[in-house]
Amino acid sequence: MEAETIKVFPEKCAECRYKGVTRINGEDFECCLGTGELILLKDLDKCPLEEVKEEKVTVEIPMEIIEKVSQSIQDTHEILLKVSNAVSKLTYTFDREDLIALIRGKTRLPLKSIKAVFNAIEKAKKVSPEHALKKFIATIGNIPVSDVTTVINQIEYINEKYGQKGG
Repeated sequence: MEAETIKVFPEKCAECRYKGVTRINGEDFECCLGTGELILLKDLDKCPLEEVKEEKVTVEIPMEIIEKVSQSIQDTHEILLKVSNAVSKLTYTFDREDLIALIRGKTRLPLKSIKAVFNAIEKAKKVSPEHALKKFIATIGNIPVSDVTTVINQIEYINEKYGQKGG
């Protein structure tokens, strides 16, 4: 079957930068890495790179869903504003080092953990609520902040453009 598959698209495979060789059980097999996975050429019916053509798909999202998601983001934003205000009101009546020592003595938490909390509080005081929202969602969802930013920006754009306020 390997010879048969290579006959289907040999010139493409010969010049393709994703073609490679892998050793399985002491035997070399030609493979394709075009999809990000190791696929043996003998297992291919056609070039996987030809299948990766992006087709635009029109999806209709009901306005209620867009408004619901937008409202959820606004609600979360308001909660984070309250948290941000509470954090910014955190002040120390003791010297930082004395307070850390007192907390360490009372809780027996590792010094590293206590200092990390104090450092996080200081960072939180300086962060904008918009960034805090994105970071919060990224942390909760275990998603990169850049992806969260992209999605939130798109939700805001769609809501502005197609929502009741935007027309």
